[in-house]
Amino acid sequence: MKRLNPQTGLLFKRGDTRKDGFVFNAYQKTKIGKNGFFREAWLRPKNLEKLRKQQKIANDNLHSNLLGKIQRNCWHAKSRALKNKIDFDLTPEYLMAIFPKNCPVFGFELDWFTRTGKIKDNSPSLDRIDPKKGYVIGNVQWLSNLANKMKQNATLEQLKSFGEWAIKQSI
Repeated sequence: MKRLNPQTGLLFKRGDTRKDGFVFNAYQKTKIGKNGFFREAWLRPKNLEKLRKQQKIANDNLHSNLLGKIQRNCWHAKSRALKNKIDFDLTPEYLMAIFPKNCPVFGFELDWFTRTGKIKDNSPSLDRIDPKKGYVIGNVQWLSNLANKMKQNATLEQLKSFGEWAIKQSI
């Protein structure tokens, strides 16, 4: 159980400050204190600054890794466009700008960063909205691999029929 902030009556949130200057970081959900509540992690202000610097570095690395993945996807899309003789005018910057955090179809978080290197259902996948058009600005979107596989392997009518069937099955 989480102890409430006595000043607000709400759960502590990251960044709340005590009178002694310590800053709340997190509840330690695996450890219970003598009072029956989850233990709490409080940071000295100087340690908080160090943690923020480390988080910024980690975030910058994640961003550069994400940009690298997007650049590779852009290159692969260009290769497919050349092979299939379809239009291509995408840039990594454009693909980065339209990259969502979550799959627009299923809502789960898109995650490229796997330990095994295998493509998962929640791995991002570049989709041509209209398959007849090329890889051009305005005709691509990021979906999960699962959503893109479903979209590319079925017609709109098949997807509609499947959806109606699935709804009937759940009633």
